Amino acid sequence: LHVHDLVDFVSEEAAAAGQIGTRRGARLRLRASRRARQITAADRVRARGQLWEIRGICAPGAGLIELSLAAVPNRKEAV
Repeated sequence: LHVHDLVDFVSEEAAAAGQIGTRRGARLRLRASRRARQITAADRVRARGQLWEIRGICAPGAGLIELSLAAVPNRKEAV
């Protein structure tokens, strides 16, 4: 799949509230293709060494698919 861009963020509301350990989120834009259109919320994404779960899927513009992601804590972080 061709990645258009990946924007990694922590919720502004969580940061403003001083919450530590809040799950990171990201938006991943892909070029729309037959394979990209088959992605569902049951799939996972591995990017930048992090595993992400898919929270939402939309098509924000012609030829793009956008995934809303939430970081899956690795086992070391969960301990």
